[in-house]
Amino acid sequence: MDNGENSLAKLIGSELDRLSKQVVEEDIKRRNSIRKYLSLIIKAFRESNTEVINKLLFRKLKDQLITYYPIANEIFERLSIDVKRRAKQVSSPLFNRISEYCANNKISLQGKLPKLFVGHLLEIELDENKHTARVGTIFLKTLDWEKIRVAIDHERHRIWDGDFYPIDFQDNLIKVHSELLKTKHKPKKYRVLHRQMEPY
Repeated sequence: MDNGENSLAKLIGSELDRLSKQVVEEDIKRRNSIRKYLSLIIKAFRESNTEVINKLLFRKLKDQLITYYPIANEIFERLSIDVKRRAKQVSSPLFNRISEYCANNKISLQGKLPKLFVGHLLEIELDENKHTARVGTIFLKTLDWEKIRVAIDHERHRIWDGDFYPIDFQDNLIKVHSELLKTKHKPKKYRVLHRQMEPY
């Protein structure tokens, strides 16, 4: 073996050692992340913390865990079914809480889960699978009733107790209808309504 071949062999050997070390270190780091992720799921499951389990099931580490340990796929499928079952158990009492809230405040409640309307204007949408709620403009990463109630109070105050300026409201309404009239389809009812709303 000449010097050129000897130098190349040393270089390749060095690079292979470095690659091996890098791969092993990265693998250990990745597996440690997966181990930590799995321990969080186990902890949340033992504490019956459906909200945390649901968040963890949407993380990318779940796919890595399944890649390394295919048996995890079946386990996660069963876990997802259990989370959905628990979420349904939460949503039924939650509907009762919202109904009771509306009755106590003498406001109407329309719709059915997952979408409800409080006082005709405030929309509430519950997502059992993601364990989230949207109350008007507020998005909650929880189905906790107390947090939903606070959000309902806040949005009701924003919608009904805010300042109202009739002239500005009329001007904006006319502007919206003017825009509608500019579209290709101009239903007769919009043209009539627009003429009726024009200020004298």
